[in-house]
Amino acid sequence: MVAAVNNEDVEQVVVDIWASILGLEVVTAPEVEMTRPSVTGVVHISGESDGSVSLECPKGLAEQAAALMFGMSVDELGAGEMEDALGELTNMTGGGIKSLLPGQNQLSLPTVVEGTGYHLNVPGAVPVRAVWFACEGEPIVVRVYERAPVGAHP
Repeated sequence: MVAAVNNEDVEQVVVDIWASILGLEVVTAPEVEMTRPSVTGVVHISGESDGSVSLECPKGLAEQAAALMFGMSVDELGAGEMEDALGELTNMTGGGIKSLLPGQNQLSLPTVVEGTGYHLNVPGAVPVRAVWFACEGEPIVVRVYERAPVGAHP
């Protein structure tokens, strides 16, 4: 059951990934509205637990993460590198959360979307966690969704 993962679990996974992979400090922060272009990655967990994990941050932070991950300057990046980096950070975050779940579970490939003012919907799932962070003064939110059992209506 994905809902068994608590906020502290999510916090530990995110803080560890951003520090070890990017060398950036991430701290928990209050919720804010994402008003500028942002990038969201999503992975799905299936098996004994069914759910999804999303990671959203402003486009500028995603570009900075990509530059650090690939050893490039932000000016050298193409859209592909930024999407790959955010997809990989989402994959690692989802994998970290999946490792906390009981039983056998699989993780999908990440999907990445970019834009302003979009709404992410994971059909058949309800959000059970939203943990907000700050990195370099920019917001990050990780949301954990749980899929309703087949035949149930969330």
